[in-house]
Amino acid sequence: MSEKLKLILKVPVIIIILFPSFALKKPLIISSPFPQSVNDSLVFVSGHIQDSLTGIGIGNVLITYKELPYGNFVGIIKSRDSDGYYSYRTFGHEKYIIEISSDGYIGKIDTLHPFSLQGSQIAINYLLSKKPSEELMTLDNLIFDLGKSEIKPESFEELDALADLMKANPEMIIQLEGHTDFKGGRSKNLKLSQERVKQVKNYLIHSGIMPDRIRTKAFGGSNPLSWENTEEASRLNRRVEVRIISR
Repeated sequence: MSEKLKLILKVPVIIIILFPSFALKKPLIISSPFPQSVNDSLVFVSGHIQDSLTGIGIGNVLITYKELPYGNFVGIIKSRDSDGYYSYRTFGHEKYIIEISSDGYIGKIDTLHPFSLQGSQIAINYLLSKKPSEELMTLDNLIFDLGKSEIKPESFEELDALADLMKANPEMIIQLEGHTDFKGGRSKNLKLSQERVKQVKNYLIHSGIMPDRIRTKAFGGSNPLSWENTEEASRLNRRVEVRIISR
């Protein structure tokens, strides 16, 4: 073999293979636990669920969270059996309705907008009260201005969740119980609390709930949550509670 041929055989050979353009497409995602979006940012929510009297953690509390306004993403978890701590993850740009329920305790409905809290980790603790003879639910985000009966827009999501709960339980009958703060005259406060439960009842009726499933009762300012003379205490006392008469 000539020296020239031997030199050619020693030179590395580079082979370039050209593929059609379709071979460069992005990989196909068959399924994903979360929607894909360039604006998505995961937010981790955690906290402690405790008995309001003893402070002891409550285990196996059912926590359901769903995306508003359409409920496209639903997550269901339970608090840790040993101590009542919980954690889950959401997307920061979405708003969620949170439903908390546990045997023997009054349930809670809450709303969560992680983006407004500005953080990748959020801590939210809940205090649950033991059920009386009839189940009582607190609507923590049903807010009224001083001396007014109009429902504020930020309360709509929580009332929609209550309507959904009643639709899912067609035999459920509730009693709306209206409360005011203790400022002002008794007769004026009683009338105001009557107007507030009437407004909530009308909202539920317009959401598709039959009127005979909704009872009302007014207490005026006779049953406040707090006797403190502060604006925050007054805001908490201006409320409507939901007593579940039957399921």
